[in-house]
Amino acid sequence: MKTNLKLFFMGALQIFCITLNTWLISHNYMAQSLVTQFLTTFVWTFNVQRIACSTMIERIAHALGAMAGGAIVWGLTLLF
Repeated sequence: MKTNLKLFFMGALQIFCITLNTWLISHNYMAQSLVTQFLTTFVWTFNVQRIACSTMIERIAHALGAMAGGAIVWGLTLLF
C-alpha cells in the first residue's frame, strides 16, 4: 500500500508539472516554465525507474495519480 501511494504521488507530481508548465507557457511565464520543465524531467527519471518493473496494481496507482495531477492544476487554474 505504501508503494502504491508513492507511485500515486509521483504520477500526480509529474503530470502536475507538465500541466502547470503548459499553463505557464500560455501565460508567458517563461522563467517559471524553465524551472517546471527541469522538475518534470527530474521527476520522470524516478518514475521511469519505478514503473519499468511494476505490477499492474502499481501501474494503475501511478496512472490514477497522473490523472489527479492534471485535475489539480485544472482546478487551480479556475481560481486565476
